[in-house]
Amino acid sequence: MIKHIVLWKLHEHAEGNTKDKNMDYVMEELWEIQKEFPLLRSLSIHKSIPQEGAHFWDFCLEMVFDNFDDLQKYQVYPRHKKLHEFAVKVRSDRAVVDYEIDSI
Repeated sequence: MIKHIVLWKLHEHAEGNTKDKNMDYVMEELWEIQKEFPLLRSLSIHKSIPQEGAHFWDFCLEMVFDNFDDLQKYQVYPRHKKLHEFAVKVRSDRAVVDYEIDSI
């Protein structure tokens, strides 16, 4: 199995929305993708706890796929591609880690 972890920092304002509104939109879209894309075995999304003066990621998502090929299919899935196009406009930074796990 493959775990796909993505950390995001968002712009305070982008695409006419606040950071929180854009974060909510991205999270809602990810939950909808999970419902319709069966190769995505597990999805977990976490918002960071804001702390004054701290430089944290705004949120992270964790996904589990059976194998790397399924992750690659997710990358080109039309709804994910559309979400990715939006995300590029609203994020200021992103980090990704993919690694193998034994099971969920």
